[in-house]
Amino acid sequence: MRGMLQMGVVRNNADKVFQGNICPWFMATITKDAPIPVQDTIHEGAKMRTRLLKDHRRMPFGNKIACRENLETLCGLVTKDQHLLQERDFLPEDKMNYDAVSRLIRPGLRELLKNMFQVRKGTIFYLIMMEYATTSFLDKQMAPLERIFFLWFAVFSVRYWRYWMMCDQAYPLAKHFFTSNAYQCLELNAHSLVPTELRLQESQMTELFLLWCFSSQQCESYYKALRSFTPVGSTQTNFTIGEVITSRGWKDVEHPSKNQIVATIKRALQEAKSELNQSRVLVNAADRECFKYDPRLAVTSTSSELEKIAGPLVDDCDEPDIERVDEIDDQLDERDRQDIEMLNLLFDAEFTDFTNRLSACKIKNKTLYPLSVPLELTPFVKISID
Repeated sequence: MRGMLQMGVVRNNADKVFQGNICPWFMATITKDAPIPVQDTIHEGAKMRTRLLKDHRRMPFGNKIACRENLETLCGLVTKDQHLLQERDFLPEDKMNYDAVSRLIRPGLRELLKNMFQVRKGTIFYLIMMEYATTSFLDKQMAPLERIFFLWFAVFSVRYWRYWMMCDQAYPLAKHFFTSNAYQCLELNAHSLVPTELRLQESQMTELFLLWCFSSQQCESYYKALRSFTPVGSTQTNFTIGEVITSRGWKDVEHPSKNQIVATIKRALQEAKSELNQSRVLVNAADRECFKYDPRLAVTSTSSELEKIAGPLVDDCDEPDIERVDEIDDQLDERDRQDIEMLNLLFDAEFTDFTNRLSACKIKNKTLYPLSVPLELTPFVKISID
């Protein structure tokens, strides 16, 4: 995907998305009509969540630390109806727990952390980056300029944080930074968002700027909702893709010019720097240097070299589970255990097969669908409550 965007590759001025040095932090080029790659956003959120839950690899932000202990302490101080977190949200082994991401990035959770600890914690800032990295694609109500600001705020925050860590050997990237995969996916989405916006404007197809449909989980959920519009017992769809796009409520929004996009990216840079400076993440270097995309990441390197400049190579979401299933079950909520027990009982239960009798009833009454047979003519029992 990085190759498709040519990220970090030296190119002619004519090939740039933004001409000259108007936006030197944007480091991608894509030819006309070429596909624009996008990383699945919900998986990016899952990678960031799993990284936060790693106790042995804490993330320093100046004189602050981003770690799971702040969240666990909060859960012990306030009731569950306030923090809304579940016990399994803190299990790094549950890597596909996408709902946990939405609970962690909730603004109300950060407010609780601020009120309880009275200081700005590294955990709070990390949760802000998680929110901006995911909602920039998944929030359906967000305007295009706001999406660009949120995503580039997260990118500039990570670039500045990474440069600060590389200034000395106190915090090696291989131990205290993102995984290489999570960082590069964040860069890729930010560099894909702008060309997507500009290409749709050029093609006069801005109604297709539906970023929340660029992720697998959202597509699956939306398809399931569309299928629910069909009658019960029917396997045929009653609409086309064209009808979905044109007549199911899509509304166009105001789309920005190139100058507005550049101004928004610059504003994201300044606000990211200001937020990190408050946590004592201070760098004695020009913005052009500490906020640039490291060109070494565009060159194929050995594993050891890449770990030094990009962080751990092993993706948190791809690491093998270190606990057995029975050990994880002991940490589930009581309600979760009851649900699992009920599902196991249903799975092991033996039910009488009425298929033949129902089919015979269907033929006798010359019906097209089994569900159209009157209940009193079927072998099933009608239950009524007086």
